[in-house]
Amino acid sequence: MNQSDWTDFTPLDLAVFNSTRDQFHHAIQFVSAVGRKFSNEGVNETAAVLTWVPGLKRLASNWVEGKMLFRASISFEDFSIYLVDGKVNTISSLCLQEQTQSQILLWLEEQIGKLELDASDLTMNLPYQLPDFPTFQKAPFSIDQAQMKELSKYFHNTYLTLKDLGDHHLGLEDVTIRSWPKRFDQAMTILVKETGESETNSNLVTGVSIRSEAIKEPFFYIRSKPHVDIHSLPDLEPGMEWYENDIWTGAILRSSALLRSKSQHEFLGNFYQTASDILIERLKS
Repeated sequence: MNQSDWTDFTPLDLAVFNSTRDQFHHAIQFVSAVGRKFSNEGVNETAAVLTWVPGLKRLASNWVEGKMLFRASISFEDFSIYLVDGKVNTISSLCLQEQTQSQILLWLEEQIGKLELDASDLTMNLPYQLPDFPTFQKAPFSIDQAQMKELSKYFHNTYLTLKDLGDHHLGLEDVTIRSWPKRFDQAMTILVKETGESETNSNLVTGVSIRSEAIKEPFFYIRSKPHVDIHSLPDLEPGMEWYENDIWTGAILRSSALLRSKSQHEFLGNFYQTASDILIERLKS
């Protein structure tokens, strides 16, 4: 990983950060809706996944074929939605600050119509339930610029660290890092043991979670499938934790613990490498 691409995290004003996070969680649904409706990636939620574009600090949809090849993305630098062509030239853009949901949808319909696709029924009727953000109730978007920059770091720094984990530490042939609009997280799946049926494969999911009811701050995680007995695993470095709940087992690193480390990029990299090595060994045994 090129350390020059990394920007250290700073302490969060959680109340302001959470408001920014919630509005972004709503805003990315516009981008994922474009992929869900028009991309050729299938009819399930794979069509709606987003990909981090590190050079532009944007979350982008799948590519769509209209009058030309294009994709939608949302910028974490100026809070705008962009439509770009296959050479990443801007076709059109809209800053979401002080815009309402209906205004944004109308703009998207008009712009996609110019690309000779019918977006007249592009809606925010999602196949999952999101929290009832005020912006769903006609309130305009209004985000804090400083907290938007901090939110960007969670996607950018995690992307860099997971890419390094997959490419160099694990030597994976295919490193795919995705963001799921339902959960507003970013993750990479590591296949540990293949059975021929995806439901019974052993794997790890490594990533970052921006929102959680149980953990009231952003955190980095490694989830194990199937579950493992975390109480029989060797201790991790102070600040890193083995974790379990009713849904998954694995390891977490809270953002507050990362902030206390002497070298953030090294500590996060060590977390992913150490915990994944231990869990891979356990799943293979």
